[in-house]
Amino acid sequence: MEDDHQVSALDRIVSRLEHSRESNPRVKSYAVHARLREDIYIMVEALTWYAGTSRNVIVNHLLDVAIERTLGALPLDVREELMARQEFLRDHLSGKKLEVVEE
Repeated sequence: MEDDHQVSALDRIVSRLEHSRESNPRVKSYAVHARLREDIYIMVEALTWYAGTSRNVIVNHLLDVAIERTLGALPLDVREELMARQEFLRDHLSGKKLEVVEE
């Protein structure tokens, strides 16, 4: 169960929608092309308008919430496996030499 004092991704997006109109340009980002269902696209556009920010900022915040909630619902062993894979990919993207481990 989530600690009441911990700020969740959902809290952050609500706060952004209510108060903030800026993004963080210091965070490294990657272009990802995806097709959105019409209902999702329309809501993203509505949230973008409401927040007075970019579609990119909204989509990133929505993904933060979705990933946080998804990871929280997974068994611990699956979360640990995903976190290890995330570290592997982070090393790959940062240019570190990857060691391939055969299983």
